[in-house]
Amino acid sequence: MTFTQFWQLIKKTGTSPEGDHFSLVDEERMHILSPGNRNLQFYVSRKTAERWYDLLAGGMSIKEFRKKYSDYFCNVFNYIAINYFGWKPIIYLCQKHENAIALTIKDVCESRWNLAWICRGHGCLNFKLPNVPNVDRYLIGEIARAGGDVIHHADYVEAIDGATCHNGGVGYQGYIRFGSVEAAVRYLKQYFTVVACPGNATATQLWVDNI
Repeated sequence: MTFTQFWQLIKKTGTSPEGDHFSLVDEERMHILSPGNRNLQFYVSRKTAERWYDLLAGGMSIKEFRKKYSDYFCNVFNYIAINYFGWKPIIYLCQKHENAIALTIKDVCESRWNLAWICRGHGCLNFKLPNVPNVDRYLIGEIARAGGDVIHHADYVEAIDGATCHNGGVGYQGYIRFGSVEAAVRYLKQYFTVVACPGNATATQLWVDNI
């Protein structure tokens, strides 16, 4: 997908799953009307749209983009990129060492915060719930935008008293049982492009690619 293709699809108008209605006012401005935005005159110039497009298409963390720039533009970008071009957000799998209790999932490799982690012992994918205050909602939110439903997954389990299936980590308050690490990564690959963090061995990326 190029920016020119993206801009041409804006011209056709449409609505993201979140309800963001987008259209082209003229060749130099797009308009986004969103349920959560009180500003009914939310216009984005072509120059700004191209700069934001380059950030997202270049692999900037969607979570970081939403925080720094615009939820509404990000929703529109996701809708067009996913539905017309098969694009998926990038998440990183971080394997600290072979004997680690879990593989961690991050949106930025350098971040000290994890979005989720996968237990090596029983392949449980631990999530932070989207309806609990002060926890990370990103991973579950992006799966929902792509049509998945973590909380109503057949093998979803709510942890008791905030403990996870391996009794480690704070704030991981629910998980899905997969039985193996490979099955958990395969599930994530439905919704994300899963990439090994650069600090990992090349073998880690080859392993992810072959799942």
